[in-house]
Amino acid sequence: MECEQGVLGCMLLAPAVSIPLIREKLVRQAFYDVRHQIIFPALLKLYDDLQGVDVITLQRALRDAGKLDDAGGLEYLASLESLVPSTSNLSYYVATVAEKHRLRSIVQTCVDVVGRVYDYHGPIEDLLFSVHSDLAKLIDDPQASGISEATGWQELLDFDTEHDMNNIIGVKDGKTTRYLCRGHGAWLIGPSGVGKSSLMLQLGISFAAGRDAWGVAPMRPLRVLIVQAENDKGDIAEMAKGIESGLKLGPFDKASELVAQNVKVLSVSGLIGQRFCQWLRKEIIAFRAEVVLVDPLLSFAGINVGMNDQATLFCRVWLDPVLRETGAVLISAHHTGKPVRSDHRGPAPTIYDQAYAGLGASELVNWARAIMILQPVGDTAFKLVLSKRGKRAWAQHPNGEFTQTLWLRHAVNGAIFWEQIEPPVEAEKPANEPEKLREPKVSKPVRIATMNLHDFISAIPADGEGLRAITRRLGNWLASDKSPKVTDASEGTLRAAVAKMVENRKLAKADDLYRRGPNA
Repeated sequence: MECEQGVLGCMLLAPAVSIPLIREKLVRQAFYDVRHQIIFPALLKLYDDLQGVDVITLQRALRDAGKLDDAGGLEYLASLESLVPSTSNLSYYVATVAEKHRLRSIVQTCVDVVGRVYDYHGPIEDLLFSVHSDLAKLIDDPQASGISEATGWQELLDFDTEHDMNNIIGVKDGKTTRYLCRGHGAWLIGPSGVGKSSLMLQLGISFAAGRDAWGVAPMRPLRVLIVQAENDKGDIAEMAKGIESGLKLGPFDKASELVAQNVKVLSVSGLIGQRFCQWLRKEIIAFRAEVVLVDPLLSFAGINVGMNDQATLFCRVWLDPVLRETGAVLISAHHTGKPVRSDHRGPAPTIYDQAYAGLGASELVNWARAIMILQPVGDTAFKLVLSKRGKRAWAQHPNGEFTQTLWLRHAVNGAIFWEQIEPPVEAEKPANEPEKLREPKVSKPVRIATMNLHDFISAIPADGEGLRAITRRLGNWLASDKSPKVTDASEGTLRAAVAKMVENRKLAKADDLYRRGPNA
């Protein structure tokens, strides 16, 4: 009781110092006293809303919510701060409260498990899975450790990396490969308009159903929270329908039921930087998300991603505490920079060089646990390069061969779904040659169609425009300073480029008029 009062007293005495540390270690349920379970979230809300945190603002907030009496009244609130002369013993208070909470959780879980065993009727495998999940939550509880402790050498040697309870994604032959573990993040990098959003959604749906995606396997069916800013409800619905059909999720299929239970989609705007991270923390906890897909990074970061210090602030100071506290894995879409012309001199970039393909500072790469790069190749093929930690993903070609480079295409039936294809012959390399990302020659219309065309497409009238008008405007745009230079863009090249844009869904064609497409 005294330590619970000490924690709350420190929050009132020095909120700026105490609250960031406390919220990483404790949740509302960590407090045994009902009054404290009311006071603790009220203090966090005052802090998150950037209001002053003291006894007066606290009692006003509780009174407005009709909870002042349940929290002990003004006299009890005032006594909390007076019980704590300084914050010097805060670590002890927090560790004690966390320890008692964990002991109560163990008792409650064991009681629940015993009752469930006595009352259970059904396949024992389902019961074992349920019990294992509950016990795993006790072991993996990010709140349980209290204060960070040093790890001994023998403890490291004894750690069972092949059965790591913190592993979320990466399983091979029943053993954990530790591709993505709790509290870590990854980038999916690619140019604008290639379909990163649909690829991320397909990965999320697969993991929610407990299925692997081309060999990249989750530990079990995962709870997936999808946060996006670029697509409207119709865009997401088109993706969902295409993916459901492509994965063959029937209405009475168990995998379909898992997806319905384990997936939540949120469209968000107006939240950036630290406020976004604070909001994300609440949503992860509320949904009990294990994987979070954020699409894209630039919509929410609110920083200059080209500056290392700002990237560090966002990733390590604001975002990392959220992932550590919740234990969620974050995968975020990120854009490549504006294309530049190259004279193709020098060695081809290696698979590790490509980790730096994303727009911004190298700190983004250093922070990420894993990096995936989506690259268009030729007219219809794409490469998904698993760069950083890619060997741990255990991705596979259709023949089962291990690979770090998956070859994909958009579904041939026009649905929004990614299909795996065999590697082109020209992509194979001699056994003694280091793996490199060699690009086959790309035609000029394809090069135009895969550019960042946001400015050009945004200028299309709402009611659409004909082929002559759109090709004329495309030629003018290519010749302007707003686009990468493409010389000798003939009428035939421009018409072919427009046709390619329809294929990759940056444009939509109906009644001989061209409008903005779903992948624009």
